[in-house]
Amino acid sequence: MRILYLDSRRGLNAVAMLAAMIDAGAPADEIARRLRFLPGRCALRSTDTVVGGLRACQIALDIPEVPYSGRFEDVKNLIDRSRLSPMVRGLVVPIYRRLAMAEARVHGSTPETVTFHEIGAARSVVATIGSAVALELLEPVHVVASPLPAGGGMVATHHGLLPVPTPAVAELLRDLPVEGTEQTGELVTPTGAALVSEIASSFGPMPSMLVETVGYGIDEQRSPVLVTRVITGPRTSWS
Repeated sequence: MRILYLDSRRGLNAVAMLAAMIDAGAPADEIARRLRFLPGRCALRSTDTVVGGLRACQIALDIPEVPYSGRFEDVKNLIDRSRLSPMVRGLVVPIYRRLAMAEARVHGSTPETVTFHEIGAARSVVATIGSAVALELLEPVHVVASPLPAGGGMVATHHGLLPVPTPAVAELLRDLPVEGTEQTGELVTPTGAALVSEIASSFGPMPSMLVETVGYGIDEQRSPVLVTRVITGPRTSWS
């Protein structure tokens, strides 16, 4: 059984997750090719950088800022009309359904009528769908994730200053393991929480496995900078 261990203790969102999976071996060119159905021209480039004295992968998404997903039905229709594999469609639509349900509860609305703001931006949509494509290319059978970092303090959003975890993230963290942290800031975004909710089979420490690839990804546009690590390889038993 092939394992992907998702280590999000230094932060998690769709951009950092996509960069980490590219660094762990998912081919950026193939991911970009599969995203050509999206409006506009999407150019995905990966480069090495150094953050906190450690090398990591960062991605540049050269895309026009067009309204990809004002509402859940918009993104669902976009995905349904695409040539993405059934596996990727089966991940992305539930991810956005989770996001819509969280936003609806927070704002006293319904999943059908909520409007995506930050999570509907082109960069976020491309990174979220790209993460699902990258996961398919890495072909893990089982995804194990670390407990999620709580973060703290306040963060500026479309709705003004909000406490961390933000209301939408707090909704998405239901039934997920969360660890308190000394570091403040938004360490887990709505896309990060929705992605891990959908892809992780279990949570906990790194399982017994033979390490084959290790990838580090960052989202340098976040403050604090989010750093996600991905480790892949077959499960093994040393007994």
